[in-house]
Amino acid sequence: MADMREEALSLEGFLDWENRQPERFERVGGVVRRRDGDTLGHDLITVNAMAALASGVRGTPCSPHGSNLEVVRRAVM
Repeated sequence: MADMREEALSLEGFLDWENRQPERFERVGGVVRRRDGDTLGHDLITVNAMAALASGVRGTPCSPHGSNLEVVRRAVM
């Protein structure tokens, strides 16, 4: 298992480190945590929300994406 990174880590450092890990991680407020699997109930909610979103944006340039898509949010100053 990959080591748990509890100290603050830069975004670039995290992305480099995370790309070499066999498990899924997230960085929130500079702190890295392993992402655990979801419950059946959470998965059903996700599937239903995704179906509703896909239906709602049909015919537009928008599209919904699942939890495996890597999203990097950068602060705007």
